[in-house]
Order: sequence, then C-alpha cells, then structure tokens
Amino acid sequence: MVSTSNNFHHPTTLTDVKDDAVGMPESHWFVAVVRHNTERTLQDFLAKSNIETFLASQKRLRVYSSGRKKWTDQILIAGKLFIKCTEKQRLEIVKHPFVYKFLTDPSKRNHLGNREIAVVPEKEIQTLRFMLGQKDYPVSIVEKDFQPGDTIKILRGSLKGLEGKILHTLDNKREIAVLLDFFGCAKVTLPATDIELTENKA
Repeated sequence: MVSTSNNFHHPTTLTDVKDDAVGMPESHWFVAVVRHNTERTLQDFLAKSNIETFLASQKRLRVYSSGRKKWTDQILIAGKLFIKCTEKQRLEIVKHPFVYKFLTDPSKRNHLGNREIAVVPEKEIQTLRFMLGQKDYPVSIVEKDFQPGDTIKILRGSLKGLEGKILHTLDNKREIAVLLDFFGCAKVTLPATDIELTENKA
C-alpha cells in the first residue's frame, strides 16, 4: 500500500484489488458523489487504473461578449461520477478524499434495514451516452420525480430510435424525457414532426 499526499491509501493501481470470488468478479455501474469541481480529476485518476467511468457532459457552443465562439464540455450532473467497478474496488474508491459517498437505492434495503448501494443498469448508461454524444439538441438533467405521459419514439435526427416520455407540449414542440432511475430524467425538446406515439397512457 502506498500513500498519496492527500492521505488516500490505495494499491499502486485499483485493478490490483482482488475479489475473493472464484473467476472474474462482476462489475456494476455505481454513482459516486464527489467534491465540487473534482469530477474530472477523479475520472483521470481512475483511468490510470483502467477503471471505466462516465461523466454526464455535453458539448455546448459558448458565445463570448467579444463575439468569439468556443465549444466547451459542460457537466450536466454536477458532483456525480458514474463508475463501473467491482464491489471490492468500490470499497477502495470510497476512501478517496474526493469521494463523499456512493448513492444508495431508496427502494432496496439489506437485512439490517439500511439502504443498498444503487446500481445503474447498463442500458440506462448507454441511453444517456447516446443522448449526450450529439450536439444537435441540448440535453438538461432534471433531478426530480414526475408523472410520465405518452411513450414516444424519435423518428429522425441524431437521436433517431430513442424512446421516452412526453412531459409537456408548447408551440408545436414536445419536451421529451428519458427516465433515469436515480436522477429523475434527461430532457430534450423536439419538433412534433420528429416523433411518433408508440403507446397511449392508460
């Protein structure tokens, strides 16, 4: 074990941490709650140990008062970093001084009555990656619950094939939401002509 200057004790690489189970230990997507403005630093640290991470960010065109334009990578879920690792590795990562804790699932409790650590489905991560991977439509993250409306599918554009729920309509446009179990939803606004109804709400 080695010690860094910020008193985080860890193996030379986190991949050195071995699980006791026979065979390859199973990795899951967890959500680390991190200190302000440390998301990218923690991501870089984990990358050195070949730990897969996902930071919810999107390219946005910033226009300065001088008229200069620049594309920037804007973080949409501040203070959160998705980390794919084994439970053994997670127990090491949570010791990092940038990590406050890992999100828990309020719907699941262990035999002691404590909330279990939240596990994000792979499909949800891939859906969010897909939405954030394009620049045609700005995506916003809403960290609250809502009542889902009609289920729709996007017909054209860089989000073609994505399914979601209609939140509300305005001026022949539809605000579409893709459910994120532990955050609420990711929202994007599209013309009505770009979507089709796939299922009516009962």
